[in-house]
Amino acid sequence: MGEYWGWRSVFLVAAILAVIIGVLLHRHLPSRAPAVQMAYPRLILSMGTLFKEHALLRESALTGALWFAAFNAMWATLAIHVTDAPFDYSVQQAGLFGIIGLAGIFGAKAAGRLVNRVGAGRLISFALVMVLASFAVLGLWGNSLAGLIVGIILLDLGVFAAQIPNQVRIFSIDPKAQSRMNAVYMLCYYLGAAAGSAIGVKMMSVHGWQGMSLFGLALAAVALVHHGVKQRRSASSSQ
Repeated sequence: MGEYWGWRSVFLVAAILAVIIGVLLHRHLPSRAPAVQMAYPRLILSMGTLFKEHALLRESALTGALWFAAFNAMWATLAIHVTDAPFDYSVQQAGLFGIIGLAGIFGAKAAGRLVNRVGAGRLISFALVMVLASFAVLGLWGNSLAGLIVGIILLDLGVFAAQIPNQVRIFSIDPKAQSRMNAVYMLCYYLGAAAGSAIGVKMMSVHGWQGMSLFGLALAAVALVHHGVKQRRSASSSQ
């Protein structure tokens, strides 16, 4: 679409699809009364209280923000990378990399099946190792098509495999505040995404594709270490 009708057409079609999906969801989703009756301003303010009170929410939000920042750093710069040498792809060819990103669907499905069997913490650790490996592949072999494909598949599998157990953890904190927990989590998640995109593009402009890959690798490493430390502290405190 961007190739033939310009970049604005992408946003126009996305807006139309959003309206269609919104109408369908409104018609078909079951009605559910909120567990807590609270005025809207108090509801918003209570999210800060939840973030302050629950260490697991803070850990999940920060870990998720870090890996999603790395994820968006790659996707924000991929088109720049492949439309330049040595690839010199067209906009349409660059857009086809999104098909490879569908690998994330399989990561999410697998995580959904394994989270109760393996445990959310272990599954997140394994997924973050995949994210770490993806940026190593992208940095070392990102100037080849095979390297990009393998790196993107690992990245999408890892990110979406981590997202499911991370949300399972926060939903288990307080069943009466699941929507507010998720709102806090997703706010941090997309703040990480915005920061990752902005810094990733800057790293790409100054240090090239390898610089962006090192940035993503560092974010994934920090996320993995932070998650591991919090898991060990949680395990020792419960004993």
